[in-house]
Amino acid sequence: MEAAPWFRFCRRSEPATAKFDLVVASWDCTFKDAKSSDYVCGQLWAARKADFYLLDEIHARLDFPATLAAIRQLNSRSKFPINGVLVEDTANGPAILSVLRREIPGMLAIKPEGGKQARAAAVALLVEAGNVNLPMADEQPWIEDTLLEFVSFPAAAHDDRVDAASQALHWLQAKRRSLNTAFIEAIGAANEGLATGSYYRQESFAMDGGERARVLRSHW
Repeated sequence: MEAAPWFRFCRRSEPATAKFDLVVASWDCTFKDAKSSDYVCGQLWAARKADFYLLDEIHARLDFPATLAAIRQLNSRSKFPINGVLVEDTANGPAILSVLRREIPGMLAIKPEGGKQARAAAVALLVEAGNVNLPMADEQPWIEDTLLEFVSFPAAAHDDRVDAASQALHWLQAKRRSLNTAFIEAIGAANEGLATGSYYRQESFAMDGGERARVLRSHW
């Protein structure tokens, strides 16, 4: 994602209600909770027409029971009905799916294709085209660290946020291609009736090359 020059930001505004076509939770898990291990990252992503929205995130070093609790927590605090929970079919993924499949609907095993950089590159054009929307830092403070990991990849110390994001964006994009327009609109209409809370007002900022982090900090 390091080549993507544009990110868009969305501010929540009350009291209107967002209408999303699809909403998914995407999880990148780890093998253990030792201090030397990678983080667990779960992100809530939504799709509306050509655009994708990062709504929420959990990012921490978690053992297996804590990972199960985090998945339940991210689902429970969503303001929108979740159409699927994507879990990478590596590390603790198979065990997580085995435990939660009869508890949480829509648990999906995702087999990663290609390397991390190839998967990130496959969705980087969505960012460059201005189709990926992130929350504002005054509403979701965690986005600072998330964005810095995005623009530093693959040189960042950790890549779990990038993995969770690329997994969600790839799945949402593929699902939109495979479903007909009428079905997508029907899902969006159903979600509109069930959802409560905010819609997102878009604001765009250019972040080219070494200017990204400076612009990010100066705006926030």
